[in-house]
Amino acid sequence: MKLSEVYPSKYVKAEDLDGDADVVIKELVMEEFEDPQTKKRTQKPVLYFQNARKGLICNKTNAGLIARLYGDETDEWVGKHITLTVVDVEAFGDVVSAIRIKLPKGEKAATVMFLAYVLALALGRPVPAAAVTGRTDAGRASPP
Repeated sequence: MKLSEVYPSKYVKAEDLDGDADVVIKELVMEEFEDPQTKKRTQKPVLYFQNARKGLICNKTNAGLIARLYGDETDEWVGKHITLTVVDVEAFGDVVSAIRIKLPKGEKAATVMFLAYVLALALGRPVPAAAVTGRTDAGRASPP
């Protein structure tokens, strides 16, 4: 029996992920948490995803990563695709597994093409054909 079955959580943990997980943001809500040591109550953002049971407590690092991808306004994150991945990080003198956010693989090509389009317009240069057609990688259409 898994400990996660004995002590279920409504929040996803690194141990819950078996490889990368592509998800779509359904909502971000502020939820109240209590520090077990200080008993101090604080509000933290929690991301919920389409077709997922558990939310992700969105720490400052992950919030910053999503903001770099999709902007500072959290209301604009709804419907956006992200990938949850597990990485080893150093925390409090120990190495632990943590969930981090990254752009889904298919979204990278679309983002690069969009940036090429914006840069070409800003510089008054010809716009790359792929940036207009959305076709990348030998004619495959990039995802929306």
